[in-house]
Formats: sequence, C-alpha cells, structure tokens
Amino acid sequence: MTGPVRFCLSAALALIMLACGVTAASGAALEARLAVDGVPGPSGFAPSGLGEFQGQLYFEAEIASTGREIYRLEGRRMVLLSDIWPGPETSNPGPREVLGNLLFFRADDGVNGSELWKSDGTTTSMVSDLNPGPDSSNPTAFAAMGSHLYLSAYTPATGTELFRTDGNSIELVKDINPGTDGSNPGDSTTLGNRIIFRASTAALGTEPWTSDGTTTANIANLNAGGNSSFPSDFTEMGGWLYFGATATGIGSLAGTLLVTRLNGRRNRGRIVLMGLSSFAVLIVIYGLSSTLWLSILAISMVGFGYAVASTMNDTLIQLKVDDRYRGRVMAAYSTIWGFSPAGGLLAGLMANYVGLQWAVALNGFIVLAYVVFLWFCTPMQRID
Repeated sequence: MTGPVRFCLSAALALIMLACGVTAASGAALEARLAVDGVPGPSGFAPSGLGEFQGQLYFEAEIASTGREIYRLEGRRMVLLSDIWPGPETSNPGPREVLGNLLFFRADDGVNGSELWKSDGTTTSMVSDLNPGPDSSNPTAFAAMGSHLYLSAYTPATGTELFRTDGNSIELVKDINPGTDGSNPGDSTTLGNRIIFRASTAALGTEPWTSDGTTTANIANLNAGGNSSFPSDFTEMGGWLYFGATATGIGSLAGTLLVTRLNGRRNRGRIVLMGLSSFAVLIVIYGLSSTLWLSILAISMVGFGYAVASTMNDTLIQLKVDDRYRGRVMAAYSTIWGFSPAGGLLAGLMANYVGLQWAVALNGFIVLAYVVFLWFCTPMQRID
C-alpha cells in the first residue's frame, strides 16, 4: 500500500477517535425472580411501561379477556385498573405520569379516540375529549409541574401543541407554531418551576423551548437559520439541564463548500491535516468551555474541520489508489469506521475517571497529538 493511501486511512482513523460511548456500570450480582405469571403457560402477557404509583407497581399487560390495559401488582396478583375499552379490545394505554394523587395516561375507549385519562387507583375517567368525537388528540410528552400536567396534544385548530391540565379540564398553553401545522412539542421534562421541551417552528426549526405556564419561549436557536438542532434526551442533574443537540450544520456546510473551492490545489494532504487540527482544537474548546455562546460556536465549527478533513480525505483515496486495488482499499477504509465503538469505550473510560468535560477535551488533545505525528512522521506534506 502506498504512502498516500496509508496516510488517508490513518487520517480516517483519527476522525473516529471521538466517537461517543457509554461504559457499562459494574455492581453486585442481582437475583431475578418471577413476580407474577399473569397468563400461565408459554404465552405470557407482554408487560411494559412499569412504574410506581401510590407505593404499587403499575404496568401495561395484554390479557385475552381485556385486551391491552393497565394493571397493578398486589402481592403476587395482577389487578386490572379499569377495562377502558370494555371486552377483549385494547385501549392501547400510553405514557403515564403522576401528579399528586392522580395517575394520568393516554387511552382509547373505542368511542372518543385516544385521549387523556386519569385515575386515583379506584376511580378512572377521561379528563376531556380534547378532539371531540372518535378522532384522537393523542396526548403525549407528559411533564408534571406544580399543580398541572403539561402535555403535547392535537386539535384540528392548532395542530399538535403544548397543553396543560389540572385534572379537571385541558387548556392550551401556547400555539407555538401558529395555525394548523403545530409545533409538535416533545421530550418534555421538568426543571425547577418550568418545563423544558423541544418544538418546531417554520422560522427556527426544531429547537429547545421552555414554559412556566405563563411565558413560553425559545431557549436558544442552536442551529441558526431554521436548520434545527433536534434537541433530545433532556436530563436534569445538579440544577443543570443536559441534552443532546446538533449544532454543526453551518460549519459542515462551510467546510464542504471550502473543499469544493480547494479541489485541484496542491498540498491537499496539508489541507486534510489542517482540517483535523481545527477539528481537534474546537473539540478541546468545547470540552473546556463553561460559557453557552462559546460552546455553541465551537460545536458549530467542529463540523467545519470534520467536513474539510473527511471530504478531502475521501477525495484523495479515490485519486491516489490504483484502480486494481481500489476495492480492497475501500474495504479497509470501511472497516476502520467499525472501530467507532473503541473510541466510545475510550471516551467513556476517560469520563469515568476525569469527568465528562475533561474527557471530551482529552480526546481532542489525542487527535491533535496524532495530527502532529502525521505531520512530522509521514509523507503527508508531499501529497498533492
């Protein structure tokens, strides 16, 4: 294999060293025991959605006589909460959330469509037929805050928007994307005296939003220009809210456009390394930053370095490999990307010992050190 090809494959390996991963937690051995055999024999009842309410375990189960409904475990016995769609038909109970002494969930009674229901463990009833008649409002994305349950639901007038209920009625919080299209709020969670969720508008795309029940606003336009950052997995810890989001679109676009302008230039090997260098430096800045605007700027431009390095690297592989060996080289190149879980393991181990921020930064330093090695110990500078 020629020097240029080895270089290109090495550069590709450097690009995947920052794959994110999660390490498995170790602990003492646990004993598993059967809690209840609700349907004796091999069939089973497919329990799902296990959760606690009033000190008891509630779950969904499929029983021939009731269809799929909500049950609770009393000792070694299953007790039906309510046969919402009477008989063997299933009510398809959906996500559940506890607010005070009430359990809220979505269900279909066969008459009103899929709507919001509540139960105190004894009495179960529909809160409101938000989308009147047999059509559904499909409530989801529940988050309890104060005396209200916040939810995403559909009406013909608003589309899918943010609503709330006190258990007696349902009211619109805000028509975030005015008109009938809806903003499709989702991934809701509670942070102090407000809820955090994602929502979509024509102007901003899908971005993080917040509401205290009175004021509803966009938190930040992480991926400007209506490109969407697609925030997800909102998790509160220590007073901070953590979530995943995409903010590299602008940088990736800029990097790709730059490569199209540089195509045909000399010293394209150096261009790959400069892209890798900027990628690594920006990862370090992102990892060590404690300022929101700097973090957003850094992660946005990470895509720039990645796009420059990976696009030019792919180009060089195609140009420098002899036609007779291109299949084998591309097979090896594809195999390199299969090592991504190893990068995730490295990142997870680092995070376990030095914390998340330093783990991200250290991975950036590793890539930067690898770039220095490629610069001084390989023929990369001579690749045109």
